[in-house]
Amino acid sequence: MDMASIVQNKVIIMFIMVLIGLVCAKVGLIDAATNKKLSNITMMLVSPLLMFASFQLDSSAEMLRNLLISFGLSAACFAISIALSYLLIRGKEHSRISIERISMIYSNCGFIGNPLAESMYGKEGVFYVTVFITVFNLLLWTQGVITMTGRASFKQMLKNLC
Repeated sequence: MDMASIVQNKVIIMFIMVLIGLVCAKVGLIDAATNKKLSNITMMLVSPLLMFASFQLDSSAEMLRNLLISFGLSAACFAISIALSYLLIRGKEHSRISIERISMIYSNCGFIGNPLAESMYGKEGVFYVTVFITVFNLLLWTQGVITMTGRASFKQMLKNLC
């Protein structure tokens, strides 16, 4: 199967999942409280377990080197995105600027990134996507929170990370 077919299949599966969620919401199976609980389960349980599982590979010097390269490239991507968001988005009220900057910097990379990486590159692909998602989470819960609140507190950043 070629890459285009793999991506197409994964996008179709994700679309079906979104449709199922929409139907469940429309018929009342999922309400706002259930949605919040499902989001918390995903964020506090499923994502960390997926990250942990993706690092369960046989290690080698090359994998460690590639891990560090992936970490550096991920950090560089976010640094560029953050800088561009400050250059391109300005001159509006604070709350609007914050939302637009966060939207520009942080995507929903884990939702489609992990399934695509696994189908195209196997467990090693998920390993490297997880590095990106780890940097994403570290920055979202530090720089992202600072951007949204306008306040920088080391104690609060540690609490957010935990």
